[in-house]
Amino acid sequence: MVQIIDISANILYDMQKADNKFLSLINACVSHELRNPLNSIIAQNIEKAKLYEELETLIDSFQGDTNKFKSKLRRINNRLMAGKKVQESSANLMKFLIQDFLDYAQIKAGKFRINNKPFDLREVIEKVMCIQMRKAQDQGIRLTAEYINILDNGDVSNDLTALSDMHSPIICADEDRLMQILLNL
Repeated sequence: MVQIIDISANILYDMQKADNKFLSLINACVSHELRNPLNSIIAQNIEKAKLYEELETLIDSFQGDTNKFKSKLRRINNRLMAGKKVQESSANLMKFLIQDFLDYAQIKAGKFRINNKPFDLREVIEKVMCIQMRKAQDQGIRLTAEYINILDNGDVSNDLTALSDMHSPIICADEDRLMQILLNL
């Protein structure tokens, strides 16, 4: 006697359970990774509020010494600009983390597309460095990029004084995916 048992329901249940576990893990990771840049943005908003109060006090206390006034305004402006860079890099990091999550959904649905186009490789590296700079500093890591100068004749020069004459490589690839890869290193 042969008994046939349909175990497809059990297999389907196990697959759904594994998918749910995987999605829960992704959700936990994304939530954790989004919290760091969000905290940076919140901290910069608190700092900005303090700077605006300091600026208002400075304006109210102005007594005619324009050099001292300009110097204080420059310091406040520099701090505001630094905060703006942190907010921009934190927001960009959040955007890419969310994009990772959306890309996973597109891959799972079989609708993921690569968008190849020409772009400046050095600009992408600078964007990634700006996004990751705060995280690296928080971990005590010094983040740098070193470029070699490719001369008109194709020779390579280590003379970094000619950076303004440097040819920035233009490549044809999916810029967002390259940034995603570099951010995930």
